[in-house]
Amino acid sequence: AGMLLDALQEGALALAFQSVLRTDGAVLYHEALLRHAAPGTQDVFNLTQSIRALERTGGAARLEQCVVWTCVQLLRTHPDQRLGCNVSAMSLRDTAWWRLLLDHLAHHPQVAGRLVLEIKETSGVPASAETFELLARLQGCGARIAIDDMGAGHSTLEFLARSQADVVKMDRNLVVHALHSPAPADMLRKLVAACSVLCPCVVVED
Repeated sequence: AGMLLDALQEGALALAFQSVLRTDGAVLYHEALLRHAAPGTQDVFNLTQSIRALERTGGAARLEQCVVWTCVQLLRTHPDQRLGCNVSAMSLRDTAWWRLLLDHLAHHPQVAGRLVLEIKETSGVPASAETFELLARLQGCGARIAIDDMGAGHSTLEFLARSQADVVKMDRNLVVHALHSPAPADMLRKLVAACSVLCPCVVVED
């Protein structure tokens, strides 16, 4: 976790962008993913494991805030783009940073309307009313909310329903298992059907 924060401060991390597509091939938005900035530096430390370690220390909010703010700045300079970025549900608190972001989005609706916040439930602790109030305020500014990794970890239909998310993304492992066995395939179909009732857009990761 310490090495990850050092790399962030030193500018040794960069964002890569992955397309999130509709069934007709149109791009919904591009998801920002953290990567090592220079080729060959991935051997210094494992990025995925380091992010999980940072989450366990409770320090993930700092990293997420950097990514969100970077995406906001990119949206200001690239008015033709829609960008998404990951935020842990545990980081959704009415802190000064979120209030600053809300104020910025309120004054730049053309940016807010192209920002997608992908929420990950990384803890078994139930989300508070404060969490859903903050999500509603973000949507009120024009930002869209996506629930990431549905069907894995602690993501639940209850969280999806209470968040009133605009997009829900099925966990990739559900698709992998569905390709090899009828039971997981049936479970995936039922989960997609249930999510479709609660959310206008369901994305299945390949």
